[in-house]
Amino acid sequence: PLGDHDTSDLPKMTNSNNWVVSGALSESGLPLMGADPHLSVSSLPNMLQEVQYVGEDGHRVIGVSATGLGLLLMGRTEKLSYSMTFGMLDMSDYFVENIVDGQYERDGVF
Repeated sequence: PLGDHDTSDLPKMTNSNNWVVSGALSESGLPLMGADPHLSVSSLPNMLQEVQYVGEDGHRVIGVSATGLGLLLMGRTEKLSYSMTFGMLDMSDYFVENIVDGQYERDGVF
């Protein structure tokens, strides 16, 4: 809420995150990567699916793809991992104005 004003109809800000821990700090000695794109699960069926590709030479990649896309948005091989993040830029500022009888309130005065 913004003061006494209902802000439920204003756009919601959402972001995501990913992080990496150096192999020097992990028990295995290998780096760790975590990814969380904060995608909404309220729109089911889910648009993402887990996919694994195995090449004729035995190389494999596993990750997540958008249904029907055919390429991985986030994934890993034995030597590489990658991810995406989802972010909303702060491109708009919202102001709530009180207007009574055509007069605007400013600093508590109309």
